[in-house]
Amino acid sequence: MLFYFRNSNEYQEKNEEWKKYITEQTFTNQDVISILEQEEQNKFYNELDNCFLSNYGFKFFDVISLLDIMEWYNDKTELIIKLSEKELIRYLKDSFKEKYETEIKKILDYLVLNERLLGSILVDREYQERGFIPYDEKKKRPHRLIIKPIIKIDEYYYLSRELCSRAFGTYTRYIKNGVLPYINEHKEIRDLMEKHSKKIQDEIVNKTEKIAFSLGYHSHSVMKEVNLRTKDKLGKHPRLDLLGDYDLLIFDELNNIVFNIECKYISQDFCGKDLKNTMEQVFGREGSDRKYYVKQFLNRQEYLEKVVNTLTKNLGFNFSDSEIKVIPIFLTYTTNIFLKNPPIESDIIYLTIGEFEEYLKQFRK
Repeated sequence: MLFYFRNSNEYQEKNEEWKKYITEQTFTNQDVISILEQEEQNKFYNELDNCFLSNYGFKFFDVISLLDIMEWYNDKTELIIKLSEKELIRYLKDSFKEKYETEIKKILDYLVLNERLLGSILVDREYQERGFIPYDEKKKRPHRLIIKPIIKIDEYYYLSRELCSRAFGTYTRYIKNGVLPYINEHKEIRDLMEKHSKKIQDEIVNKTEKIAFSLGYHSHSVMKEVNLRTKDKLGKHPRLDLLGDYDLLIFDELNNIVFNIECKYISQDFCGKDLKNTMEQVFGREGSDRKYYVKQFLNRQEYLEKVVNTLTKNLGFNFSDSEIKVIPIFLTYTTNIFLKNPPIESDIIYLTIGEFEEYLKQFRK
């Protein structure tokens, strides 16, 4: 996703820098680093399949399989394909030989766009009519063509290979990032997605800790999920609900540096609206009092800079008497153009977990 500003050389240069960077990252497989082990990932996929089966009567990956079949539909050449229910199910049954017709029908019903719910968003488990849907509520609205690419009028189904292909890509890309492209109406499914996101978040912290250990930092100098109030009882630090915890602190006595690392699970974005949502989640929205990620991180960074000399002494470290430098790092498993060109000026270093090891190596020479 690029910035486009008319007659702005500065932003066009940023675009070129970003294109060069993300192309290199993609072709070296550094754009997205696998966080969970494959066994853990497969366990999540199986749980998601079972959740869909118990709530809808079919598995989640059957939805993706059906979309894949329809994007290669070749019985007709028309751009918009019109099929009766009997024709469509017969065609799908040839590829879904192990599926009963009733199950295929349930998957089709799930993928049919309900015109009565086009302007509705999900509130708890109920759909409420809103008419115009703001972009930041889009994920609450599953009734849109990119999610439900089939239209049914009377007894006929209307679909296109292009829309099925786009829907297939959307479901596939999102689920590989551990999320659905919309907020599901079933609490069991929402709870599973939230649990999985938390697991990825925790594993980003764990992998970052392991990288520090692999570069020779000792266990006593690497601390994760640090509540200063309980870690340093002499410091009389603010309560956890006022300050928050520090995801990872690395105390580097040799270089007189404390690394303050904020680990965040931010999934990939595949359109401008999602990218803007993520940007506002990370950096905030003008006029909003919401506690966005970077603001909270900067508050903790500012406090750590004030108390770092006392803190390191209370924790038994032997830093030199000169000024201790606190380096703030905002670490994610993937990146976007805003993280590489942040709209907020600060000393924060934005890195992916794939870049972190190379960055930290320069301090271990």
